[in-house]
Amino acid sequence: MRYRLSQNFKQKIVLQLNNDDEYNSILDRVRKKRPSKIFGRGLIPIQDEIYEFQTAKICLPKDHNYHIKEKIEKLKKTEKDEAPSIGVLPDKVLFSDLEEHVKDLKTLPIGINKNDLKVISYNFKDNYINLILSKDFDNASKFTYFLLEEIKEIKNVNIIIFDVEKTAAKDKKDLKDKFTKFLAYIENNQNEKKHVLGIFVGISKFLEEIADKIMFGEMLRIAQNGNYSFIIAESSAKLKDCSYDPWYKTYVENNKGIWVGNGFEDQYIINYETNRRLIDNNCGPSFGYLVKSNKATMVKLLEMKEKSEDDE
Repeated sequence: MRYRLSQNFKQKIVLQLNNDDEYNSILDRVRKKRPSKIFGRGLIPIQDEIYEFQTAKICLPKDHNYHIKEKIEKLKKTEKDEAPSIGVLPDKVLFSDLEEHVKDLKTLPIGINKNDLKVISYNFKDNYINLILSKDFDNASKFTYFLLEEIKEIKNVNIIIFDVEKTAAKDKKDLKDKFTKFLAYIENNQNEKKHVLGIFVGISKFLEEIADKIMFGEMLRIAQNGNYSFIIAESSAKLKDCSYDPWYKTYVENNKGIWVGNGFEDQYIINYETNRRLIDNNCGPSFGYLVKSNKATMVKLLEMKEKSEDDE
């Protein structure tokens, strides 16, 4: 054990070591003191002094394994305190890793914090417009649909999805009609008890198809008085094109959101104050950043794979 690593342990008990120099890397002020070359001898620091000790035999050597296992079983029955499990960052964050944390939209788990290895969540209910962005639109879209599988497990949430990319060409002419009906629903259901989550995957193309940004802004104006919130999934470049629209300036807050994959440092949609030297700009599609109140946290994202995994 290296000296620096050994400093993490307050109490050290050292038995016979192969090399006498190794005692100096583990114990402070050991100087030339070494345990006698007798089986079971060792050194232990007590109140700034180094003492030599002799371990006691708990049983005959041939019975060691049995005796230790028996003692473990007895302690399990009498001792209730258990050491917490050591967190490990998985190669891929599965639904099963997060499902026990899926309770409501206010604390929807999106992945695992890379720094402390704890489940990290985001409030999709109280944040009116929720941005899910990426340099690559496909990554933003994939991650949004993975989150959608979690959201479907939550009771009392109505989900409305507008995804031009997944809308058949013959149905695109009906897209504006669908949106008009959604607007009418909002106007007539201001006291809706169930929370309504509107999801727009590819907002830029959606606005092109309905050709009515004013109507979209009106929808957001009316919905903010009811039990509604929205997710916008888009590439950063496409959303940048919308940043001068009145609806964007009025309702989108740039100090929060989710970024998927590479290029976080290159974008200027989601503002953050984290030291840029701490940002991994080429983190890969399975990682991303959660920004809350301008603070960016690196996250291993739900169900997202590295590209090499897709190629297998």
